[in-house]
Amino acid sequence: MSGEYEVAVQTYVTDINKDGKEEVFIVMHSGALFGNTGENFAMYMKNSKGLLEYRDELGGGIAMILASKSLGYPDMAIGGPGFKFPAYRWDGKKYKYFKDIKDADLQSKKVKVMDLAECSKQHADTIK
Repeated sequence: MSGEYEVAVQTYVTDINKDGKEEVFIVMHSGALFGNTGENFAMYMKNSKGLLEYRDELGGGIAMILASKSLGYPDMAIGGPGFKFPAYRWDGKKYKYFKDIKDADLQSKKVKVMDLAECSKQHADTIK
C-alpha cells in the first residue's frame, strides 16, 4: 500500500446569511479517508478584516445548511450514516451545538435542508 488516497475536492462559494460577505465550503470526497460517510467539509467565513477564517467548530461529515436561522445565519448540521445528526446554531461569534436532528425528520421534510451546490449556484447568479 502506497499511503496515497484519491480525494475529489469541490469548492462552494456562498453567502449563507446574505450579508455580502462570502463563505467558502471545501468538500472532500473519499471513501478510503472518510469511511461510510464518504466526505468531509471545511467551512471558511470572512473575519472582521475580510480574511477567510477556518471554522473549526464545524466539519467531519456532510455539510447540511438548514432553513432555520439564528442571528441571520442558517443553522448547520453534519450528516452521514446514522439515525441522528448534530445541529449547530450561530451565537454571534461561532457555531455551537444545540440539538440532534433525526434522520426521520430529514426524510419527511419536517426539517428543511438547503443543498450546498444550489446555495452556491444561487450566490453565483447574484454576482453575474
